[in-house]
Amino acid sequence: MATKKTKVAYLTLAFICVIFNSRTSLAFEIGPSIGALARKLSNSNWDLIEDRSDLRANATVDLKQAKIFQKVNKLSEAFRGFEQPLLSTSFVDVIIANTNNKMIRDIRKLLDHIEQVDYIFEQLAEYCLEDMNVYGESETVNASTLIDFSRMVTSHQDISVRYLTKKIYNVIAPPGKYRSSGLFKWLAATSVSIAIYENYLEITRLMQGYVVNERVLSKGNTCYAKCERYRETRIVSCQNDGYCRMQRQCNGGVYNCQPLATTYMDICPSVDPNRRYSYIEYHNHTTLGPKSTCSVSTARLDGWIGWCPYCICFCEDEGYYSDRYISLKRVVSDTKANKVVTGVRFVKRNRIIHLQVQQGELLPHAIINATTLEWVPIQNFKMTDRYIYDKQDYIKLGRRKNAVDLHVKEVENGNISFPKRVITGLGFFVLRTQANTHLNLQIRETAFDFETGKLYQNSNQWTRNAQTVYSPTNRRTPIYIEDVDVPTKANAENVVRSNGVQYIEFTQTSLKKDAAQTTVPFIDIQDVVPSAPTPLVGAGVYYKAAEGYGGFIGLKIVTYDFVQHL
Repeated sequence: MATKKTKVAYLTLAFICVIFNSRTSLAFEIGPSIGALARKLSNSNWDLIEDRSDLRANATVDLKQAKIFQKVNKLSEAFRGFEQPLLSTSFVDVIIANTNNKMIRDIRKLLDHIEQVDYIFEQLAEYCLEDMNVYGESETVNASTLIDFSRMVTSHQDISVRYLTKKIYNVIAPPGKYRSSGLFKWLAATSVSIAIYENYLEITRLMQGYVVNERVLSKGNTCYAKCERYRETRIVSCQNDGYCRMQRQCNGGVYNCQPLATTYMDICPSVDPNRRYSYIEYHNHTTLGPKSTCSVSTARLDGWIGWCPYCICFCEDEGYYSDRYISLKRVVSDTKANKVVTGVRFVKRNRIIHLQVQQGELLPHAIINATTLEWVPIQNFKMTDRYIYDKQDYIKLGRRKNAVDLHVKEVENGNISFPKRVITGLGFFVLRTQANTHLNLQIRETAFDFETGKLYQNSNQWTRNAQTVYSPTNRRTPIYIEDVDVPTKANAENVVRSNGVQYIEFTQTSLKKDAAQTTVPFIDIQDVVPSAPTPLVGAGVYYKAAEGYGGFIGLKIVTYDFVQHL
């Protein structure tokens, strides 16, 4: 498979091909030989799936499809021939001269995506070979092999074989106009605007590590040489601190400060708008956050300004780059058309995270008419719209408004003599306690006639599990996440950590591992639907994570139990 060095060539060549379409003069500067080679490769008709048929759930994968991997290796070999001229100093200078911070971020996204693609091919190839070694001269890899493989590659999702095979297929040949162009040409054509295959959302900059000198925290412009005394404050003035004026200032509250190095340190500002710093490095080479090549110049700070030390605090900044909003709008199926909820997912619109439900028509014996399945359009709105209010239409997360309740709420279907009930709506509501504000998932239940499939139109009712940490029985318990790294860096499987009636709070990543720059957990946005269309009788929120990582919040469903009617 491709080496790390070759991955850089992937990135660089893809970047060149985009530039050729808009900057012909740059092609001349790079040189005719490289330009011709790049054009030749970008116009090639390597189709990585020309011998591959569509894959279905529970189908087997013919090992003859190793041709796919051979073609990927051919790409790698072709790239090795011109790695050196592409990565020459003069070429890099040209690239830097013709890029801006946004393009650098886009290139980073492209490189990350290429690494993911490369990793998928590598793991699948190794797993196929391992299967043959264990089970003899087998010609196929069965469904269970694919399931195991899916857990390795995309372990933060509960993935079906159908979803996995579709994902692999789409990585090789994405839907749309680039399908017939092969992997390389598609990467070249999308390198500047790539934002794909992201199956999660982030709450951004909720509470974030922030470097500041004690002097700017003191109203008297003095200091006590003790960062820890500032537990809850704000920036008073950046007038006497050059670095405070240089960096993006914290316009909100500043909390829980602690001392940094007593000698000099180098800070690498991040070009990612969701981060303030890529890393912080002390004079003894100890780092806060993962050290990498700094895209911009580092800032060197002495540990003190006079008697005033530098502190690392946590900033709660509600600015433009902080997406911390969750919709409180209820989402329901069209019960008048006899439709019920059959699936659920998270979506994001106008910086607000919404619940969205899939609906389908209910037929006799609780069967779903598969031809009627559709995702119900969300109530799209902006926070600046007229008659839209915080705590009524949406909630703005904050330091004391950052908890999500974890549980599964099911309909009441205990007595066989009563009409059965199914879910026809979902929504978050705000549950306030003495210590925090919680988001709690509620469901709308509707009764129906099993024999006819007809909903009882006047039977809708909203129910919820409102247990709190102060409830007299079955108290809600916390799941603590401390000193964790970014969830997408985990190589191990994400394991379900929630069990029963619990809650989790959004917080920041580890100061040492990530300079406390990322809000965790992330939010899984995959479609949560049964393999066959089925009414739902339960829905909830759960949490899973790999050890040492921030993990993911996801949605969970419970399908209708047909066994009771046998």
